[in-house]
Amino acid sequence: MGNYDRGIISGLNGKKHNLNKYFNKLLEAEDERGYFEDLKKHTQELKDIANNTDDFIQKIKQIIIETRKLKKLDEMEIII
Repeated sequence: MGNYDRGIISGLNGKKHNLNKYFNKLLEAEDERGYFEDLKKHTQELKDIANNTDDFIQKIKQIIIETRKLKKLDEMEIII
């Protein structure tokens, strides 16, 4: 499990200190893979809203829904 996933789990559990720790590790990392800058931008956006747990949870739900659509998976209820 990577820092992104650990940060998400920490945020969903209301552990903002851990979220910041894991997201900061990701944001400070250097990586030449093409997708990494997009991941860092996305991570920063999540970090910016993490102080409001409701907004954070809604954003995660939105990400799950969009990802399932892109993968052509069936819609489902998301309970967090």
